[in-house]
Amino acid sequence: DRPYAGVLLWSTHLHSYRENFSNRYWLSLGAVGPISGAEQVQEIIHGLIDVNTAEGWDNQLDNEFTFLLANERLYRLRNGIFASGREWDLVSMTELMAGTLRSEAGAGIGLRFGRNLLQSFPAASLVPGRNINPLSASLASEWHLFVNLYGRYVFNDITLDGTYFRDSHSVELTNEQAFIVLGGAWHGQDWGFVASVQESTRTFEERSEDTLFASFSLTYRY
Repeated sequence: DRPYAGVLLWSTHLHSYRENFSNRYWLSLGAVGPISGAEQVQEIIHGLIDVNTAEGWDNQLDNEFTFLLANERLYRLRNGIFASGREWDLVSMTELMAGTLRSEAGAGIGLRFGRNLLQSFPAASLVPGRNINPLSASLASEWHLFVNLYGRYVFNDITLDGTYFRDSHSVELTNEQAFIVLGGAWHGQDWGFVASVQESTRTFEERSEDTLFASFSLTYRY
C-alpha cells in the first residue's frame, strides 16, 4: 500500500483575472513526516467518530521539508444562456507544478451549468478537492453544477516516491493519470461551499482499492 504521509503546508496565492481568463500562482512550504502532526490529528478525529485507530503509522515517511511552485491558467472558451435564464459555460485549464512535494503538467476541460457563472469564473477549478480557492467567498450570490475531465503527467510525488534524502517506504508512481470530477458549488456574500466526487485512474502501480474520492470545502471571509 502507499506510504503513510502526513503533510503540513503553508501556502500563499496570487490571483489575476479578467472576463474570460484567470491566472493563479502559488507557493507552498511545509514538511512531511511526524513533524506534521497528522498521526495525532487522525487519532483525535477517529476518537470523536468512534473509528478504530489506523495501524500504518509505523510506515510513515521520515521528516523532510518540502516546497511547491505552481501556476494554473483558466480560459472561458464558450458560454450561453437558456430560455429559463440559467447559464452554461465551457472552461479549459492548464497547470504546471514543480517542487519536492510534487511536480506535474496537466490540462483539462470542464462544463458548468448554473447562475451568475461569469462572477464565479475566477474561483472555478477542474480539481476542486486539491486546493481551497481564497476568492470563493468573495463572489456575488451564485450556484452551479459541473463536470470536469482532467489529465496530467506526474514527474514526482513525495507521498508516493518517499523521501529524497533518507530511505523510506515507497510505491511505484504512475506518471500518466486521468480524472473525472462531478460536483456543485454555492457562493453567497461571505460564504462559499463546494462539494465534488472524483474518479481517477491508478496513481500508483500497486493500487488495488477503489479510486473514488469525495471532497467538501467551506470558506468564510471575514
